[in-house]
Amino acid sequence: MSQILDYMVSTVRSYLDREIDIDEFRQSFAGAHVYARNSPQDKEANQLANKLMPPIAEFSGGHRSEQSLRDAMRSETVVLHHT
Repeated sequence: MSQILDYMVSTVRSYLDREIDIDEFRQSFAGAHVYARNSPQDKEANQLANKLMPPIAEFSGGHRSEQSLRDAMRSETVVLHHT
């Protein structure tokens, strides 16, 4: 796993485990997403970001509840919890 992917997974886990709040999560994940986009060779980090950004955007736009966001993130990252 790459360093940026490790950071992204750790950030998602911290949010899902309620160790950080939604604002801290969004700030941390947004920075990681930008970094991943600027590192196209890091395919796994980009894939994770691409899967999670739509639910995050829907939450930010008021089209998804925070619980729904957590549920979507859990379903997208379930495999990552076993690594």
